[in-house]
Amino acid sequence: MSTDFLTDLDDLFVLAQLVANNRSEAMELVDRAVQARKNGSTLDAGEIILAVSALSDSPVPGDLLSKKSVQSSLNALVPRLLASTPIERRIAVFHAFTGTKTNALEVSSFMHRVRRSLDLSGHFRIQPDITEAEVAEAVKTYVASVTETLPPSFRGNLETRYATPTAEPLSQGRSSVKDDSLNSRFKPKLAVRIASAVLLILIASAIGTWIAKPSPPPMQEEGRQDILSLMDGATMDGATMDADLAFRGSDAAQVESSIKDRTGISVRIPAVAGGSLMGVSFQELAPSLVLPILHYKLESNDIAVFVLDYSIIQLAETQYSFDRQVLNEIAQPRGLAIGDVGELSRLTFRNRDDVFVTYSDGNPQSMRNLFSFDS
Repeated sequence: MSTDFLTDLDDLFVLAQLVANNRSEAMELVDRAVQARKNGSTLDAGEIILAVSALSDSPVPGDLLSKKSVQSSLNALVPRLLASTPIERRIAVFHAFTGTKTNALEVSSFMHRVRRSLDLSGHFRIQPDITEAEVAEAVKTYVASVTETLPPSFRGNLETRYATPTAEPLSQGRSSVKDDSLNSRFKPKLAVRIASAVLLILIASAIGTWIAKPSPPPMQEEGRQDILSLMDGATMDGATMDADLAFRGSDAAQVESSIKDRTGISVRIPAVAGGSLMGVSFQELAPSLVLPILHYKLESNDIAVFVLDYSIIQLAETQYSFDRQVLNEIAQPRGLAIGDVGELSRLTFRNRDDVFVTYSDGNPQSMRNLFSFDS
C-alpha cells in the first residue's frame, strides 16, 4: 500500500497550528487529515486541514495563533516596562512574578501597566485576558536573556576569600555542565557553607552601627495606616461633605488642572449620569497624605469621590498601606471592589492609572454605572 499521504506530515502540523485552539487539537487535526488521505482524499495540505477543522467541535475558546501572539506581545512589552520600573522596585517585581516573595501590590500594579500598554497599542481588536502566569513567563524569559551567570573565576575568588578555613572547597565536585535555567541561575549557591562567615560579618557591622548612633524606632508594616480606612473615617465624620471647595465649577479640564497643580497627578475626571460636577476640595487624611475629593450633585444628593493613582499608592507605601485585595479586584477590566462601612457601601474602581473611591447607601453596582470616562 502506498504511503504517499505521509510525506507532508510536517507541513500538515504547521498548517494545523494556524487554525487549532491548542497543540493537542493541532495533532488531532493532522490525524484526521491523514485518515482522510488514507480513505482517498486528494486535497492538498491546506485544503484538507480546513476541511477536517470545519468538523471539529472543540469547546476551547480562542485559537493557538492568537495565544502565541499574546505571549509574543508580552515578550516584547515586558522588557520596556521592566526597564522603566524604578530601580528600587525592579527586584520586588522580579520576586513577585517568580514566586520568590509574595507581593500582591507589585503584581497588581505591574499587571495594570501591562493591560494598559496592550490596550493603548491597538494590536488586539478584543483585549485579551492576560494572566499573571503569562506575564511571569515573559519576565523570566527577559531576565534570563539579559543577565549573566557568575563568572567561574570570580566565584573562585569569593570562595577563597570568604570560605571558612575548615570548609570543604566549594568548587570541588561541582558539575562542569552549565545550567542556564532561570531557577538555577538565581538559586543561592553558597548559603549553607559560608553562612557562619557572613553571619559574623553582619553581626559585627550591626553592633558597630548600634554603638555609633542610636537606632531610630522601627517602622512595622502592620503598624501602617490603611488609606481606605482613613477615607472611611473622613466620610463617616462628615469631613468630605463639609470641606471647602478649592475650585468651584463644572469645567472638568479646570478641575483636572487644579488637581495637577496641587498634587502633581494627572487625572481624568469622570462624568456622572444625571449629575453635575461642583468642584474639588483637598483633604489631609494624615500627615503627608493629601487627596483630592471630587464633588458632584446628583438630584438632591451630594456625592464625594476620593481620587488617587498608583503612583501615590507606591510613594505612600512606607507610611501607609492600601488593601491588596481591593487592588486585585480593580485590576480587572471594569473591576469594582465593594466594602461595608457602617450602613454605607464603599466603592473602589479605576480608569487607567486613576483610582476612585466613593460611598453609597444604595445599590453599589448601580452607583458605579453612573460614572463614565471619555475615551
